[in-house]
Amino acid sequence: MRFDNQRLLLYSISNPVLDFSLDLLFSRGDVLTAVVKEEREKALCLVHLDNTTAHLSFLLTSNLQSKASLFLLDELCKSCGHKGIRHLLADVTEQHDVNELVRQVGFSSYGSQKIWKIRHILQESASSDLIWHFARKDDFHAVHSLYNRLLPPIEKALQPWHSQRDNFHYLERCNSIVGVARVRKHLDRIIVWPLFDSIQIEETQAVLLSLIARWVNAHYSVYVAIRSHQEQLGEVLERIGEQALPRQVLMVKHLVEFHPINLPVVNQSVNNKRRPEPSTPFVHSETQDCP
Repeated sequence: MRFDNQRLLLYSISNPVLDFSLDLLFSRGDVLTAVVKEEREKALCLVHLDNTTAHLSFLLTSNLQSKASLFLLDELCKSCGHKGIRHLLADVTEQHDVNELVRQVGFSSYGSQKIWKIRHILQESASSDLIWHFARKDDFHAVHSLYNRLLPPIEKALQPWHSQRDNFHYLERCNSIVGVARVRKHLDRIIVWPLFDSIQIEETQAVLLSLIARWVNAHYSVYVAIRSHQEQLGEVLERIGEQALPRQVLMVKHLVEFHPINLPVVNQSVNNKRRPEPSTPFVHSETQDCP
């Protein structure tokens, strides 16, 4: 695809920590790209498919207010519906023109999140009570149970708790999982979505540091995303975070799922008997008395 020499602006919608070209090249085959090209307006967007949910990731366009961008998103929604997608999600920067654009095609908000970037060296905890474990297949039931207990109902219905692109780590105390972190690695970058049971965890800062210190000290750029229902973790990140990215609004568009209808094939009779054609008119004959 060629965009000539016209300058294009790249709008990162749901992946503020990732690079567009790397996201496109290193994805695991679950990417749907949509392109529209008109005489003076051009646009491209990148979407990640995840079972019946899809995430709108990037929008590449020469003019955000162009009809091409609006048409592209509208056609994208139809395409996702044909693929069996029920919800199209987008995490949009709160104070940005993209926010208004996605609202025009029917997106609505259901929450928010804030992301902190952490790069400086952190002191790892030596306490055995603060060791995070990598979640394996046998642990998914307990991990899922914590998500069901702590996530708000609407986010639980929309956000897929398990994705092929993510790994999970958990913190266990007294044979019970009290903390879970969804982790996504992307080359030298890691984004973490922690979820803590605040009733059973008092030393929030120590627990959070024990989770991310290993990656920060291994020279990864770590981004910690805090959803609005876990705002108490944001206070900790205000103290240890190096940079706070703009707040994002979590948005969703509910799609119409298309199902192809297979019409039955009517087999014509091979009987040699003559049958009236469907178009043959009915003739009413009157019985006449013979003289």
